Amino acid sequence: LLPLFPALLSPFSSLATSWTWSCANRRAFSETPGALIPRSAWVESLLMSLLLRGNAYGQVLEYNGQGVPTRIELLTPELVRPEVTRATGRLEYFVTMDGQRTTHERWPNGDIWHIPGLLLPGNVVGLSPIEYAKQAIGQGLGAEKFGAQFFGEGGVPAAILSTDQQVTEEQAATVKSRFIQATRGR
Repeated sequence: LLPLFPALLSPFSSLATSWTWSCANRRAFSETPGALIPRSAWVESLLMSLLLRGNAYGQVLEYNGQGVPTRIELLTPELVRPEVTRATGRLEYFVTMDGQRTTHERWPNGDIWHIPGLLLPGNVVGLSPIEYAKQAIGQGLGAEKFGAQFFGEGGVPAAILSTDQQVTEEQAATVKSRFIQATRGR
C-alpha cells in the first residue's frame, strides 16, 4: 500500500488539523469508571484511543456481584499487544509496563478489557479511522499507478503461452498476434 504522505501522517500529527481534533475531542459527563480521573476524562481517553490508535484497552480492577467490571483503568494502546499464541491457539494480551512484560486474558476470563475499532476480517486488532483512510488512499493510489502503467504500456498483459506440440515461427507469430488482439479487446 502506498501512503499519501508517510512521513507527515501520524495519529498525533493529524491532531494539528482542526477537523481531526474536533472529531477526536468528544466529551461525556457522569461518574468515575476509573479511580484516577473523572468519567468525562476517562471517556475522552477511551475515545482518543479508539480514534487515534484503533483500540481501547483497560485493566479491570473491580467487579460487581455478577462479575461485571465496575472499575477499569485505561491502558495506553502502545503498551498492549494482543496475540493469538501458537501453543494454545488462544488470544492473549501482552502488557509491557516499566520494562516488565505480563500476560493477560480478555474479560470475562481475564482482566483485560478490549474494544477494537474498525476490524478487518481475521484480525483481532482494530484500525483507527486515520489508519483506515490511509489504507484506502494507498490502495486507490496503487490502483491508479497500476492502471496508468498497464495502459501506458499498451494494455497487454504479460503471458507465457506454451504447448506440448512443435510450433513453427510462423505459427508462433500468428498465435502471438491473435493473443495480443484478444487481450486488447480488438
